[in-house]
Amino acid sequence: MKNELREILARPFGKVLSPQESNKIIEGKKGILIVVGDKSICNLAKNSIAQDICVYDTICMREKISKKELECINRVCANKNKIKVKNPPSKVTPQLIDALKTAIKNKEGAIEINGEDDLASLVAFCYSPIGTIVAYGQPNEGIVLVKITKEKKEQAKILLKKVLGK
Repeated sequence: MKNELREILARPFGKVLSPQESNKIIEGKKGILIVVGDKSICNLAKNSIAQDICVYDTICMREKISKKELECINRVCANKNKIKVKNPPSKVTPQLIDALKTAIKNKEGAIEINGEDDLASLVAFCYSPIGTIVAYGQPNEGIVLVKITKEKKEQAKILLKKVLGK
């Protein structure tokens, strides 16, 4: 991936909240909530926020997550349809796109990635209905909250095409 694109993707796509402010995620929630990232899933679970779709890779900042965090993810995802996909770092595979489309269609799911979940939120922005809320981690800052609008979808589609090399 080109450095210019990497810099754009590193910027928050929405409002950055501290884990303590995560209750704001459910304010005005009408659509589904998609949460990308192990820490984000656990932080929202600590605040009793129900998550419809979870995307995780059991890695945070290039390190395996703790046993406690893995137990949290397993608890949050226990009753969800689980899909396992391969997705290398800084890539978006057709498997990941299909898994997210399926979960969004079903309005629930747990997507476990063998590889990295770093660009899964971008895919969620593209394929989620307007009104969906996508939350993902912003390293060393908090949780980014994105309410999907027509404009956000268009921005994401342009970026996803660049990631896919189209």
